[in-house]
Amino acid sequence: MLLDSLVMAPICLQVSELQWKQRVWVKGYKGSEEGVFEFFMVKRLGGRYDGTWFTRQLTCDGCPGGTLSV
Repeated sequence: MLLDSLVMAPICLQVSELQWKQRVWVKGYKGSEEGVFEFFMVKRLGGRYDGTWFTRQLTCDGCPGGTLSV
């Protein structure tokens, strides 16, 4: 659904220097294809302005199962 979408509306919140959350509303081509996803990212490697980020948790509002934790 994320790859074939019409609208994406992100809302970002920096939790700390090494963590942030992003909440994304995605609407697809069909009216029934929409969802809200929340990504919780953690920086593991690198300096202040570069580095590698990992997804610690992915949540989908209204999806079966709801949360994927890594």
